[in-house]
Amino acid sequence: MTEESATESRDSPPQTERWLPAQKRLLAVVAAAAGISGIDTTIVNVALPHIGADLKMSLAGLQWVVDAYSLLYGAVLLTAGVLADRYGYRKLFTIGVIGFALTSTVIALSQGEGVLVVARALQGISAAALTSAGMAQLAAGFPGTGRARALGIYTTVASLSFVIGPLLGGVLVDSAGWRWAFLINLPLCLAVVAASRGLPGDHRSTHRPMDPMGLLLSAAGLLVMTYGVIAAPERGWGSPLVVGCLIGGSVLLALFVMAEHRGRHPLLDLRLFRVPAYSGALLTLFTIVASFFGLMMFLAIWFQQVRGYSALQAGLALLPIILPFMVTAPLGARLLKRFSTASVTTAGSTITAIGLLPLTTLHSDSSWLLLAPALVVLGVGGGLVQAPVMSAALGAVPAEQAGLASGVANSVRPLGIVVGVAVLGTVLAQRVSSSLQEPLATVDIDGDAASEIIHSVSAGRLEATHGLSFQMLQDAYTSGLTSVAWGSAALAACSALIALLTLRNRSAQAQEEKHKA
Repeated sequence: MTEESATESRDSPPQTERWLPAQKRLLAVVAAAAGISGIDTTIVNVALPHIGADLKMSLAGLQWVVDAYSLLYGAVLLTAGVLADRYGYRKLFTIGVIGFALTSTVIALSQGEGVLVVARALQGISAAALTSAGMAQLAAGFPGTGRARALGIYTTVASLSFVIGPLLGGVLVDSAGWRWAFLINLPLCLAVVAASRGLPGDHRSTHRPMDPMGLLLSAAGLLVMTYGVIAAPERGWGSPLVVGCLIGGSVLLALFVMAEHRGRHPLLDLRLFRVPAYSGALLTLFTIVASFFGLMMFLAIWFQQVRGYSALQAGLALLPIILPFMVTAPLGARLLKRFSTASVTTAGSTITAIGLLPLTTLHSDSSWLLLAPALVVLGVGGGLVQAPVMSAALGAVPAEQAGLASGVANSVRPLGIVVGVAVLGTVLAQRVSSSLQEPLATVDIDGDAASEIIHSVSAGRLEATHGLSFQMLQDAYTSGLTSVAWGSAALAACSALIALLTLRNRSAQAQEEKHKA
């Protein structure tokens, strides 16, 4: 955000501004693009069993279908913002939307694991481009108090898209097959491109410096470290590859921090993290996203592979999470008028943890009717956190740094999904292995075949074989899901504690600063 625009925002009149028709269209187009990219983050959850069975994919491969998108999205989000400043918001937005349509088509036509994962990664890069440029267009197209309202609506749509994904995916997978969960993006993206012509909010600054070293180190560090976490369930945490990736990724990220600290034009202003409320907001968002969305993938697989639901039925089974989330996501922002950020965010994270506890007692024949109340609680808590924690992040930094702060905060959400899926996937695989250890010892089977069975069950492919009944495999996966629920509950509890200790009411902070002055 430039000094001029920041001054304009501070000096704007307090009354609500009336939006022009072009501004309303801009908000609708940018929010729609954000919704499309957000849906694709989670729409794969109900499609994964079908993708895995069709392409014979391993657990690691299925995790990469989810993580490749989110990882590349988060890794290049800041760089996409720099490119938008240099080459124009509308231009990069259009490139991002078209790239999203093309990569979605490649995914839908994929015949192998490698092509699909690479296309998902490129799709994540396209999503980063349209997200960064879209938010920049909103900031430029909505001066004054209208900017906060526009960004609030945008954030709500983006948050809701994450939970709508599984339901839409269920409808498409059941009615037309898993490939249509991606092909549907083609007409939607083309409609967004057509509607975006002539919109306000464009900007270009050829003087914005680049930081190629920062981009290279951050992206490489995140990729290497996450690959190590995802490979751990199959190769073991002590394998040379996994240890090498974890150490190598840590070194690359440390070099990134050093380069940003010493660079003249850093990609990331590290001084932002000296603000406790800002760092606390990011960590709170990271942990609650890892908890909430990390569980969703494995729960969707459980409904289909253990309970025998169709993809559509699995999407409908998740409605008790989706509908409360849709209600409480905008409600969280309204509650900030009466309660502190710390209170609302801590309450939301705590409610999420409470909603997860009943899932720790699941059995392979557990009824959805008994599970639904817990899912409602989970949706209520997950929705409450979204707007307050983003408000805390942006409210904790000076106005002239709001743009950069927003970019960093938006990159935390997909990275939280990446880590949540990777870590909780490891927890599930280890519990599945432990549950099958005794049954496998009673059958005549070699070590390689036993490992293949464990990997197949962890990936949600349950097929009776080598004397192991389907019920045994159902019980093993369910046992793994209960461990995932424990891990998710622990993450949500950590999110509540972090919010309680680091987030403060914005007005209280202002009073404190006034007192110090």
